[in-house]
Amino acid sequence: MSLRSSVGRGVRWIGLPAVAATAALGAAALPVQATPNPAPQAIPGGDQYVVALGDSYISGEGAITSNRGYADATPSGSWTNWEVAARSTTIGPKTNWGYSGLVYGDKADWADINSEETIRYCHRSYWGATNGLNDGANGLKMANLACSGATTNSQVGSGNHVKPGIDFEPVGGTVGQAQLLQDFAKTKRVKVVALSIGGNDAGFADIASSCIKGFTLGWFGYHCHTKADNINKVTPEAMLVIKNKIKGAVANIVTAMDAAGYARTDWKLVYQQVPMPVAEVPAFKESGYDRQNKGGCAMYNDDLKWIYDTVFPRLSGAMKGAIEESKGALGTTPVTYVDNTNAFAGHKLCEGGVVDGPWNVKTVNHISADPAHSNALTTAEYAIGSPAPANAGYNGQKSEWATPVILSDQLSNDDRTQNPLHPNYWGQRALAACNDAALAAGDNKIVTCAQKADKSQDAKGRPAMELTSVNDIAFKTVPGKPTITSVGSADKALKLSFTAPTDLGNPHVTKYQYGFAADAPDGDWIDVPAGSGTPDNPEQPALLTQGPDIGGGFNEFINGSIYQIYVRAVNAVGSGPVSDVMTGTPAPVPLPPTINSVTPGKYSAELDVTEGDTGGVGVDSYEYRIVAPASVAQDWTQLIGDTTPPLYIDDLPGDVKLSMELRERTSGGVSAGTPFEVTPGPIGSELTTLPEPLRLVDNAPLNMQTVTYDVRNLPGNPVPADATALAINLTMANPNGPGHAELYPGNAPDVLPQATSVMNWVEGERLANGINVTVADGKFKLRAVGQANFTVDVVGYYRLHEAVKLVQSGPQPQPQDTPPPAVTGTFTPLAAPVRAFEQVVQPGNGTVASGVVVDLGKDKTGAPIPGVDMTKVNAVVYNLTEADGTASGHLRVQPYSATPGALTPTSALNWFGQGDVVANSSVVRPGDDGKVVIYSGSAREAKVMVDIQGYFVTDGSGLRYFPIDPVRTFDSRVGPEAGIVSHPAKATVISNEIDENGNIYEWDVIPSNAKAIAFNLTEVAGTTRDHFRAFPTGDTPPQASLINWPSAGHNRANASMLGVDVTPDGSKISLFSPGQGAHAVVDVLGYFSAPIG
Repeated sequence: MSLRSSVGRGVRWIGLPAVAATAALGAAALPVQATPNPAPQAIPGGDQYVVALGDSYISGEGAITSNRGYADATPSGSWTNWEVAARSTTIGPKTNWGYSGLVYGDKADWADINSEETIRYCHRSYWGATNGLNDGANGLKMANLACSGATTNSQVGSGNHVKPGIDFEPVGGTVGQAQLLQDFAKTKRVKVVALSIGGNDAGFADIASSCIKGFTLGWFGYHCHTKADNINKVTPEAMLVIKNKIKGAVANIVTAMDAAGYARTDWKLVYQQVPMPVAEVPAFKESGYDRQNKGGCAMYNDDLKWIYDTVFPRLSGAMKGAIEESKGALGTTPVTYVDNTNAFAGHKLCEGGVVDGPWNVKTVNHISADPAHSNALTTAEYAIGSPAPANAGYNGQKSEWATPVILSDQLSNDDRTQNPLHPNYWGQRALAACNDAALAAGDNKIVTCAQKADKSQDAKGRPAMELTSVNDIAFKTVPGKPTITSVGSADKALKLSFTAPTDLGNPHVTKYQYGFAADAPDGDWIDVPAGSGTPDNPEQPALLTQGPDIGGGFNEFINGSIYQIYVRAVNAVGSGPVSDVMTGTPAPVPLPPTINSVTPGKYSAELDVTEGDTGGVGVDSYEYRIVAPASVAQDWTQLIGDTTPPLYIDDLPGDVKLSMELRERTSGGVSAGTPFEVTPGPIGSELTTLPEPLRLVDNAPLNMQTVTYDVRNLPGNPVPADATALAINLTMANPNGPGHAELYPGNAPDVLPQATSVMNWVEGERLANGINVTVADGKFKLRAVGQANFTVDVVGYYRLHEAVKLVQSGPQPQPQDTPPPAVTGTFTPLAAPVRAFEQVVQPGNGTVASGVVVDLGKDKTGAPIPGVDMTKVNAVVYNLTEADGTASGHLRVQPYSATPGALTPTSALNWFGQGDVVANSSVVRPGDDGKVVIYSGSAREAKVMVDIQGYFVTDGSGLRYFPIDPVRTFDSRVGPEAGIVSHPAKATVISNEIDENGNIYEWDVIPSNAKAIAFNLTEVAGTTRDHFRAFPTGDTPPQASLINWPSAGHNRANASMLGVDVTPDGSKISLFSPGQGAHAVVDVLGYFSAPIG
């Protein structure tokens, strides 16, 4: 738009193309991000070009004139106006004085005076500032694609004039300058892209027009710096928008060159900052007419000061800031910023000492009164490019380099209305010289250009210019991409955790913002609360309380709704790339779960729960902790797996009452804990010895059959219904051939796939084995593989220890009648068996008094066994051995009493003839003073040995018993450890169940916390008389034997209790034979472990 007025006073009126006011966007306006550079393609060869892009300051607007009152014209023909045919001295006079095809007629490369413009009113002058690069050392040709009045975006301006911007958009039959550049660069080798843009985006022409109008209206005028419209155009917020628009223009240029196949280093960008065309302090008074008539700068002093102090610094700051912040778009493309702020010093409008002609602009060849130019110069002295005559100077030496406002031209309604305040011919030539010098200054520089002090011409006939400063560009970059690590939940809020970007930008990050994927990419951005963290190390997590605006001013988060969140880092340059999206769901802290029931399992617990109120988001996971006892306390641990009840807690310590808590975790947080108690299994048992052995089975004949025995509800209920195991003595007699016996819990099948024998015999033998047998529902099974008679005597029973039995969750079996309180014991194994007795025993006469009294608290020398307090012992585990008998017989063992009672009917050991050597382990309740009586039922004397394996104590300091289904854990006949067991001692792992081939079938059936085992040891395939000794550890075996066999063909078995050696490889026992040895088989019946806590 051109401003015109009928107001008089010889007004010279400014008229610059007006553009629509730019909306003031917020500081978070996104800069344009260029795409990565694609693979370069083959680029054109031949002549190299500098391409001008931008607005009127680089298109050459105003270059049609050289100064007021002069015509650098041709010697042929006369000019009747002040316009200059600045193209050639040989072309004739202009035929259409309102339009200069010689200067703006670029359609024919400015070769014809009548040539038209490619795009009407773009005013692409041959003498634009890039023209100076087309000769001399640079050797560059010019391509002027700029357009007077252009903004960064293509548009159709006032008067329906097409103004292509720095973009790719189609507009008015053409396309944006970025697209023009891309098309040009595909066929021509572009070396330099020169850019000047942003002034029209900022509305600088409107501001200048307003300032002049306010001045020329006189009493009816105003001061433009007080107008809100003008102030709003140059606010910091508005300048941020302009800066981002220029950055977008730079990014579009990069995109165009990328698309044309250029590598980033194939070309260079030169940004030309506009010069200040008006003096800060005019040489003409505000009053009168000289300021506008002679100076050509009709503005008030305070308005000029505002332009100098505010408008121009902010606009030039936005331009320079845009280049400093375009490194991300440019990549490796070099750039030079040419600061022309004071390039026109000494040649500005209204500046003192500048050559000025009379206001009658049609006066030809008139020089104003000036000592150096008192006479008119010849035409030759004005010839463009001609050297100045001696002592004369040249046309542009002291003249104005900017086009003033002349009222008649503003009323002309032709191209001259766009000229004012633009560089004239000499101004454009000066800027070309600045560009020339800037190119030679190196890459990525910011340079300041000014006229040389001698005001001479350079070799190209231009004002001699020089760079007064050359500095590296301090590129400013946006921060990199932050990383969201989690999005937690809160009541109507989210907890955002993220890490700062690796590249914190220059300058560093000042804040972070979050947005929502549903609004991408241009949705509202909300500042992340700063908290106490720093931009380099943001506080974690940040509580986000403001959700997306869903209309009606409602922007709260809604509990239970899913939000896709992303975050970006922001600095003074702008915002960096957004993070990857992560979802979050606001939710309140859940209420504690309700525990309906607790069912203990083996090292586990099953919980039936009802989840607490979660606010509609559901439970993500449950967590538990062990509060007491302190020895096994454990912090919160997440339950892995399905959250649907029932819940299963594994890896709990067994045999201890646990005080625990359960809580639920949701996206809203974690609830308080709900307390509960449980005693996970397996639960240890303690031994109670009966006052005297209970004969359960008496000489019952069995032949290849399995019989189930129920120990519940016996007369007087000597064995409680909830017994877990029995200590029995199993006696076999009258076999009619070889065979073996097996013992199993009552719930086992009648025939097991892999048998574990507890007794082996040949015809004619009579054997006994003291053994622990696991019971289930008060029952156990005896299977005879062969034909023989069997007797079962119950020596004692194991029962869950009272301390935990009473808090055991779930139903408990109850006996019909409650037995009297019994003294229970826990097992303490000896480190090695101790021989308490070794003598020849004479035959008894049928009375207890005829037996031998043995003190089980002392060794065979009479010395007390270390660490044993017989007052706290309720049972003794011993091994009884007979040797060198000359006739068959048996031994009975019973508690000693000072007042002897009846002889027990239960034999503890049987042998079938002369030369037999046999051993049996069993449990006995000691009598008075810790003594027992051993009675011999043989007709002849026999050597008897008693070896103590361990004790059951009543003070609870020992090990509790954990009965298991019998498992085979070692068999020297198969597997990796196959081989005869002899000497030296063989340490073998007994932790794992093996199959018939010796391979591990199940790991850790004996847990690592087991300190002793109840086991059955079987000798197989002995070739001569020999024995096995068993002990926990060490290389030196004890003297006590556990199994003896008289000769080949006897497969003997003996059950006992023994401490184990706990190693990283598993629990071990050692086996030893002093002779030729035999194969050994170990079947574990249960294990002993210390009470926890």
